[in-house]
Amino acid sequence: MKFKALLLLFSLLLSQNTALAAPLPTVKNLRTSFAIESDFDVSNAILTKDAVVLVGSKSGTAEISARTFEGVVLWRISPMQSIIATDIKSAADGSFWVLGSSEVFDTSTVASTSGAINPDSIVVTSPSPKSRGLVSLNIWQISSTGQLLSTFSYINSSVSFPRALYLTTEGIFIVGEQQSTSGRVGAIWICTFTSCASPLLIGNSETSLRDLTLINKEIYIVGLSKDSIAKLPLKGVTDGIVLRASTSGAIKGAIRSSLPKTYRKWESVTSSLLQGGISIGKITEASVTQFNSSPGKFGVPVWSARFPSQSGALVAGASALFSSTGGISALKSWKPKSPQLLLLTFDSKGSIKSGTTINNGGSPVSFDYLKGLGYGVISSLSNTMYFTLVRE
Repeated sequence: MKFKALLLLFSLLLSQNTALAAPLPTVKNLRTSFAIESDFDVSNAILTKDAVVLVGSKSGTAEISARTFEGVVLWRISPMQSIIATDIKSAADGSFWVLGSSEVFDTSTVASTSGAINPDSIVVTSPSPKSRGLVSLNIWQISSTGQLLSTFSYINSSVSFPRALYLTTEGIFIVGEQQSTSGRVGAIWICTFTSCASPLLIGNSETSLRDLTLINKEIYIVGLSKDSIAKLPLKGVTDGIVLRASTSGAIKGAIRSSLPKTYRKWESVTSSLLQGGISIGKITEASVTQFNSSPGKFGVPVWSARFPSQSGALVAGASALFSSTGGISALKSWKPKSPQLLLLTFDSKGSIKSGTTINNGGSPVSFDYLKGLGYGVISSLSNTMYFTLVRE
């Protein structure tokens, strides 16, 4: 009798655990929303409630354009004498702030020939001004209907590539990289709404800052480096880096993400400190880590995951986007035979809540989230770029 009672209890517990076990999410299939014209090289995009605004370069000139979710162009603008637009953020008044860069030409090397004696009337061709390269950091404010509201520039001392901006009510923070005598260094520009201060430089020969956010009144920056950063030496082939800085740009803390004989990079970060990047060693994996955002918990991971991938992971909202190349045990029947663009959404503990694959999406380029709408995906496949809206 005692044995039967124990057996009955065991059966009840087993059935209860089976009932409580959550089924594995099934990956949903989605088609791209529309193809982007082949001569528009999109760098980034941002969602509004009824449109997507793209920034990039078209035929060698910066372009910003708004499209419906079906691809109809609502407006477009090409700022004069600019090569590329790299990032865009929206302001509380509905306007957009766009980051970009352009060439600067040195006219001091052009000798004047006016007034010279020329008895034989020989046509003299003046030499062309010499380009100093992409040294001008440009910022444009554009209305919600595509009108240029304001613009200003900062001329750097050497070729620079501003990658990402963060907008506050007090000003604008920008990160990227700048050419140095021995390679490239990370750069932080701190700007008002009319001008920028000289950039603060990080590293000495191989450092790049890729994205940033503001939390606890501090700037949180991610990127990659081979240089010693804040006295922390290189540990892998290249390490992913995370910097904590004051709003004046002073570095207050740093961590390195590294593995032996491995290339690591952090590519993007959200306001909740969800980070996305890549790890290239014996295998290539998309890296996703949720860091603790509480004061005093800098660099403490809450959870972390890596997935077989052909690309790094971009993050937005509570999700990551990457080109998946292998099975994921937490997804039902997910075993791609070729790289597939995959969007994963996580819960607070890092468990996968849902998965969506974008058919023929290719590799991720840009990833944005708008609460109440969903995710905006820019991807690239065979020299064609696509936009896809993944609704919540």
